[in-house]
Amino acid sequence: MLNLRILAVDDRHVTVRLLPPLAGKDLAFKVRVIAIEDPVSHVREIVLKKPPPLPGEAIKLDLEPEPD
Repeated sequence: MLNLRILAVDDRHVTVRLLPPLAGKDLAFKVRVIAIEDPVSHVREIVLKKPPPLPGEAIKLDLEPEPD
């Protein structure tokens, strides 16, 4: 399925705008900041922090698979 909107029609042309499937929907993104740059001085700071531990690692919990 292709979503598009017809913008104009004349004797020789049809002008359309293709609409992405997520148009009009709220989107959430998960991002990792790897560098911050000052827009004036162009000084760049690299961010290399270790990500937080997973919940099991945070409480030092060893998860073992259940026996069959």
